[in-house]
Amino acid sequence: MSSDNLPIVDVNEPITSTIVTMNDSRKGTAIVTNNGNLAGIITDGDLRRAMATDRFTLDLTAGDIMTKSPKICYETEMLADAEEKMRENSISSLVVLSESNKIVGLIQIFNM
Repeated sequence: MSSDNLPIVDVNEPITSTIVTMNDSRKGTAIVTNNGNLAGIITDGDLRRAMATDRFTLDLTAGDIMTKSPKICYETEMLADAEEKMRENSISSLVVLSESNKIVGLIQIFNM
């Protein structure tokens, strides 16, 4: 689990600065919040799919292209359970929450 330099952006963050955050964190993901609470996630794939549409403009916000209700796990869960959740859902990133639903980290796995 990564807990340093988490790529967290607000739902109203312009897509241009969201991309900068994703790039700076080197995680290929942005965790999207609304009033400090988890609202969604943007992965490189989400960004590429959005850019491939004719509705994509640089005026969009993180909230416009995020995946709502991202898959999560809690910091008390076993890593094997998190990995299984990722495999079952064919995803490579899970947002990790505390028992009080605060964002505490990001788990990523590649080459599933």
